[in-house]
Amino acid sequence: MVHPDSTLIITINSFGVFIQSVYIAIFFVYTKKNKYKRSIALLLLVGAAFVAIIATITLLCFHTTASRTMLVGIICGIFLIFMYASPLSIVYHVWKTKSVEFLPFWLCLAGFCNGICWFTYGFLKEFDPYIVIGNGVGALFGFIQLCLYCYYTPKAKGLYRAFA
Repeated sequence: MVHPDSTLIITINSFGVFIQSVYIAIFFVYTKKNKYKRSIALLLLVGAAFVAIIATITLLCFHTTASRTMLVGIICGIFLIFMYASPLSIVYHVWKTKSVEFLPFWLCLAGFCNGICWFTYGFLKEFDPYIVIGNGVGALFGFIQLCLYCYYTPKAKGLYRAFA
């Protein structure tokens, strides 16, 4: 274990891994194209190898809780920001077309709410910069996406202009 007081984080992330595994299993059952199955299987294999490498390096090279927490915290923070930034790939398209047709509102809202919850959690017990930074950036990305959604939604445009 990297950090002795991480029971809540381990529990929640284990639940997330379970849900994602069910999602991938359903995808495998219902997809008809073997090309997708091979791609997903390869990505899962690469992901598992990456986790095994990080776990090995962490356990063999870093012998204190502080150093292990720093390594794993930085790596997780980077991937967390990538996860939160993934819907931003659509932002340029929305800005250029002035249409939110391809911007998933519920994903943006969920990302924003998740970022706020974990950002707050990072301050509760003891300040945890690895949780606060990644999720704070994620909440900001979610807020930007929600603002963009409200600005380019035709019904919200009139409301926005009424209050501007």
